[in-house]
Amino acid sequence: MSDPIVSVILPFFRNPLVVEAVQSILAQTFRDFELIAIDDASGNGVADLLKDIDDPRFRLVIREENGGENKTRNHGVSLARGKYIAFQDHDDVSYPNRFQIQVEYLDRHPGVLGIGTACHYGESKELHMGPATMDEMWWAMIFNNHVMFPTVMVRADVAKRYPFGDLVATEDYRWLYQVMREGGFVNIPEVTFHYRMQATSLSMAKAELQLTNLDLYRAKFAEAVGTVCSLDEVRLLRWLGTPRQEPWSIEDLRAAKSLLVRLVDGFQRTHPGAPPLARVDALARLRFASTVSARGGWAVWANWNELRKELAQGLSWSALRLAAKCLVSASAGRTKAK
Repeated sequence: MSDPIVSVILPFFRNPLVVEAVQSILAQTFRDFELIAIDDASGNGVADLLKDIDDPRFRLVIREENGGENKTRNHGVSLARGKYIAFQDHDDVSYPNRFQIQVEYLDRHPGVLGIGTACHYGESKELHMGPATMDEMWWAMIFNNHVMFPTVMVRADVAKRYPFGDLVATEDYRWLYQVMREGGFVNIPEVTFHYRMQATSLSMAKAELQLTNLDLYRAKFAEAVGTVCSLDEVRLLRWLGTPRQEPWSIEDLRAAKSLLVRLVDGFQRTHPGAPPLARVDALARLRFASTVSARGGWAVWANWNELRKELAQGLSWSALRLAAKCLVSASAGRTKAK
């Protein structure tokens, strides 16, 4: 057999939903692929559910010792023969047009190393659409991981150059950092995937460790645009990246303003010619933090307004609403004090 265009790496462990995942790959409208499904020593017979699949593109590999998802993915990459490598998790579903869309995009854009796509998220199938362009991606990744990793397709030479490591629950963020340091990575807006979220998922079971590891790579993405963050600033990156509903102290808001100015300056230096997305987004992130902290009064508005002026952004209706909210909160606080 000639080498396929796409190699699909599907690690699985003790989850019968792998059958539906496999079926979603075999139903692709783009037909030139190999599917490498790797049982990570499940030991519960789940691999038997796949043994009767009669398709020359399907290959079942059974590991004798459990190595975890990252080592299993590396095993699959080492076996891959395709020009592109697509990843698939054992409990998710690829829509029939996924590979057709991704292959056509990578063929047309030789400077792009890999792509993710929009997807439906959870059992309610909420739409998840990440930042699209390379500039938008880099800025957004300073604050959080915005790639649904099971939607990724990447050039095979890139996947073989960057093996997965052992960063529990956040290895995809680390891997994407490496790839993006080399070249372009984008999200495309087409919805090609259903990303399920089960209570037994690793990201749920290891939530605290995941947050710590996310912080590590938030700091690395920031450092790559010339902004070295202290531990307190990394905490602020987390809050700015995953907006919290709890009020901020005025000290934290002021520190966040200073950090955002440095990040925007660094981003503009390292991404010359990029549209003013960083300035607009930075202002929006601090505006949300200020809105939930409006009971801090006029000092909250003044801090946000200083950022607006430093980033040379105009006033908007949402900014005026923030001013009104801070003014009302300040007046209520004075009345209560009397």
